[in-house]
Amino acid sequence: MVHFGIFGLFFTFTLRTVLVPLGTAGEADGLQTDGKDRPRVVGASQPIVAAQGDDVILPCHVEPQLDVEEMKVDWFRPDVPPDPADPQSNYRYVHRYHDKHHEEDMKNPSYAGRTEMFPDGLKHGNISLKIRDVRRSDRGLYSCQVPHLGSAAVITLNVEPRYVETTEKPRPPSNPSTPGPNPETGEGGRRHLRVPVLFAYFVVILDACVILILVACITVIMGRGLY
Repeated sequence: MVHFGIFGLFFTFTLRTVLVPLGTAGEADGLQTDGKDRPRVVGASQPIVAAQGDDVILPCHVEPQLDVEEMKVDWFRPDVPPDPADPQSNYRYVHRYHDKHHEEDMKNPSYAGRTEMFPDGLKHGNISLKIRDVRRSDRGLYSCQVPHLGSAAVITLNVEPRYVETTEKPRPPSNPSTPGPNPETGEGGRRHLRVPVLFAYFVVILDACVILILVACITVIMGRGLY
């Protein structure tokens, strides 16, 4: 029994002596497994805002700086539920980088030809995503994940409608009591009275002539009666 206990202690010591240096060497050649120096994915802490139709960059990187050219990077939408009409929708991604190329076979159709990463930045841990021609349907949550690191970050994208600027000056509100000039209106909103006034003058003159003729006739008749 004593011999068995001694053998157990010796075996445990031997394992620790062999495995601990191997583990230390593995951490030195690869990634730290714990502590503050463990590489992690870091995304934008504030929502990213883009106008509809513009291009936008969703910033994301590995911290501390790490070469991820040999790793897989996945961008997907955690807030979009699976499409019952598409059995593969739960596995579709917004963008995927794997084996030093960008995969398109399982990409979400709505992002086809509209996303890209920055190849020169991968060696420095830059895994940001660029989306071209932003649509209203693009708004929501985006997850940036590096499976080899077991780390991910979630970024919010807000899409605003595009407002068309115009150089036309707004027209001042019209005052019903003082209408502006128009083809039938003179300055100050008064209508042209030229034709009605002339007609009135003509009627007055005609009436005066008629009266004068009547008076002359009466005078002639009365004069004849006296003689």
